Amino acid sequence: MPDCRRKAAWCVLPAVGILTAGMAFSGRGERASSEGEQKAATFSGRRAFEHLQDLVGLGDRTAGTRGAERAAEFIARRLKDMGIEVRVDSF
Repeated sequence: MPDCRRKAAWCVLPAVGILTAGMAFSGRGERASSEGEQKAATFSGRRAFEHLQDLVGLGDRTAGTRGAERAAEFIARRLKDMGIEVRVDSF
């Protein structure tokens, strides 16, 4: 049994390293604007859950269906309402 645990530890170790490196480098690059930082500070879990409920309420969102198009439109509209520039790619 100890051998199995050792193998599992060696499998997990690279994943931990990748996650740690990702977190370390995620803060690099351009800093967010003070407006963006302010919006992040006013995050509301309740509001986020309401957005999620609205999205789920659209029904089936399988790729290539009208439901998926409605979901993309819904998300784009919500982002635009928050003042975020949105570009929708077509496939």
